[in-house]
Amino acid sequence: MQKNAFYILALITLTVVAAAFFTQERNAPETEIRTTPVFADLLERVNEVSKIEIKSKTDQTVLVKRGATWEVENRGHFPALFEKVKGAVVSLAELQVMEGKTANKELYSKLGVEDPAGEAAASRLVTLHGTDGQALASLIIGNPSKGKSAGTYVRLPDKPQALLVKGSLDVPANPMEWLIKDVAHIPSERIREVVIRKPGQALVRVYKSDPKDEDYTLDALPKGHKVKSQLTVNSLATTVEYLRFDDVAPRSDLKLPADATVTTLRTFDGLVAVIKSAIVKDKTWASVEFSFDAEAAKKAAANTAKKTASGDSKADANTEGKTKPPAPSVAEEVKALSEKTIHWAYVLPSHKGELLTKTVAALTTKEEKTKPSPAPKKTPGS
Repeated sequence: MQKNAFYILALITLTVVAAAFFTQERNAPETEIRTTPVFADLLERVNEVSKIEIKSKTDQTVLVKRGATWEVENRGHFPALFEKVKGAVVSLAELQVMEGKTANKELYSKLGVEDPAGEAAASRLVTLHGTDGQALASLIIGNPSKGKSAGTYVRLPDKPQALLVKGSLDVPANPMEWLIKDVAHIPSERIREVVIRKPGQALVRVYKSDPKDEDYTLDALPKGHKVKSQLTVNSLATTVEYLRFDDVAPRSDLKLPADATVTTLRTFDGLVAVIKSAIVKDKTWASVEFSFDAEAAKKAAANTAKKTASGDSKADANTEGKTKPPAPSVAEEVKALSEKTIHWAYVLPSHKGELLTKTVAALTTKEEKTKPSPAPKKTPGS
């Protein structure tokens, strides 16, 4: 009897343990979520993509492939960031569905997958086209998920159900986010002279006689005036240092007004940059042209040779004995910059626009006349 009771108790214990085990397994967090591709065959056809359209309520970008390069069609075919385009296409092709979400249109806005043309839409519609012009894939991109699984809410335009897909998508509708925005970078220590010609204003010229000079000199300082801020005078040499644009258009589409300001910067080693700028619709639009001053380059080379011969130029202990690739000549630099900028007009940041149009009045102030100290009064008996 006791033996039977023991077997019954053991059986009950085993059943409870087994039930607990399976319950634990069922409630345990999944280490890998089963996924399915959003676009079944897109990964095999990524090389066929020749056009990408991205639309939001406020912006639109059209990217087109020309040869081996990508361009932003609605910015005059300005070159696009190749790696960004490539990354966007591959990300779309590799999208995996983690789970289905709502099919209720009333709830689309919570996930950001509503029609992008809607009044308060925050979504983006991206469409990839093949070489034949036909759509290879189209997707409405919504909000990033806030749950435990990192992902993005999306919806196929012709399907009612929203989806949660794995990962994030960097596919902005603003065309400026696809552009290579760098215009030029000429370090200020290379600048020998800056000349600003602004119609109706006195000519501004600041210069250095030697690259080692700490400050720039303002030429033709008006009588009775002094430099208001040496820092501001020196800052004129930074005009083409890290020069980037806020917007761009073909130069042929822009006609600058007759009173455009012309700012010329010359380096010690022969590079010349001429920037024409004007305010057009509250923005500083500018064209940039580069040229090569062979005489200045020759003079700079002679000065360098002279310093080397006199021992003024010392080898860097960290680089001595190491081979370096030859730096491009200034003439080659000018050629590359010219090819890059010749066809374009740029909207420059406001702080660069201010540097381009500084006036003598903005750079100087009247000197205060000091009154002579009164003679000490004589005391009796002195």
